[in-house]
Amino acid sequence: RLLTVSVSAGTTLTEAAHAGRYNICAGNVTLPSTSTAGEHYAILNTTGGAITIGRNSRNINGAAQDFSVQSFQAATCIAIGSNNWMVIG
Repeated sequence: RLLTVSVSAGTTLTEAAHAGRYNICAGNVTLPSTSTAGEHYAILNTTGGAITIGRNSRNINGAAQDFSVQSFQAATCIAIGSNNWMVIG
């Protein structure tokens, strides 16, 4: 299984502390502004409401928009080059 890490609301994710782990998120988080293709983050929303994955001035799924994860759901964020992201979930 993957390692887990508790993530406070308002955290900007980093490769060293969060990549390749289950990130148990207590609120909104932001993706890194730079990334390497294939870098990935599993975001687990453990709150009673939706949280936002901030795009940090990059694109998510080809659009300049943040991504929402509903209560007790998850999303996987994968870097796809040019510091842009694909989010599944």
